[in-house]
Amino acid sequence: MSFRILLVEDDPNDAELVQACLGEASANGAEIVHAASLAAGLRALQTGAMDIVVLDLDLPDSSGFDTLETLGAASSVPVIVVTGNPHPALAAEALKRGAYEVLKKSELDARSLMHVVRLAVA
Repeated sequence: MSFRILLVEDDPNDAELVQACLGEASANGAEIVHAASLAAGLRALQTGAMDIVVLDLDLPDSSGFDTLETLGAASSVPVIVVTGNPHPALAAEALKRGAYEVLKKSELDARSLMHVVRLAVA
């Protein structure tokens, strides 16, 4: 399972949580590239081929669905949104706007994230 995952997350604790959940992927040779802003994420997409993006919608330089749409317009790789926003309509709207899947940070665990990553890159 050798692929590249772009993690776009500005909160260091949340980035650490997601990277820990992706531990199985790293152990199997996946490379995780971390970007702390949308601009850094877009640069990472331009400089190297990514197989999947794990995206927080609220970043220092972009927020909400604009973040998803800007990133989606820049690349055709699957985007998994990982959000701390508890709003019930957020997931449905993010999926309509091109997200591959939406996971809540409060419910994030290695098994569920790795399951979605495996499906998305298959």
